[in-house]
Amino acid sequence: MSTDTPTIILQTARRLFVAQGYTATSMRQIAEESGIGKATIYHHFSDKHALITALAEQGMSGMTAAVSAIPTGGDPRQTICRAAEASLGLLLEYADLWQVLRREVPGGRDYMQSQLAVFFQEYIAMIASAVQFGIEAGTFRAMNPVQAAHAFLTMIQGIFVQTLFSGEKPSADVITNLLDIYFHGIEAH
Repeated sequence: MSTDTPTIILQTARRLFVAQGYTATSMRQIAEESGIGKATIYHHFSDKHALITALAEQGMSGMTAAVSAIPTGGDPRQTICRAAEASLGLLLEYADLWQVLRREVPGGRDYMQSQLAVFFQEYIAMIASAVQFGIEAGTFRAMNPVQAAHAFLTMIQGIFVQTLFSGEKPSADVITNLLDIYFHGIEAH
């Protein structure tokens, strides 16, 4: 088979998990829908839990890679803007899968929590560093950079949680509005 076999299996599994749920999806159905034999699927993934774990790891790896690719040390506003775009984009891309993982997979909630905790620590450190750099450069007023980073992450998470529970995708200008409020507050000047 081609080297894309694991990718095809994962894409099919994700589509079925999201459409009908983890519990309702069988390995047989994944094989039928993907056009790949069950034996081949089991060669790549030991069971259904291995599939959802691989999908969750794919999402976390994507988020980590996207945030790691953000240039730091330059314009702190640009760093924060790119962090918002990357993190919210990937959180929203995987929202449907996170919901299935959280709701249906034994240990899924704990797995997500542990993986996201590590990611959020690195994210907070990156944002706090950008804020500190901005304070030192005179771009931002004096404040606690870690608290400013937590406030920023809370804004990102708020949009993600709203999407997760409402099922409605945010408007196209959500990042622009979030960044405007973060950088300028809501007070008239």
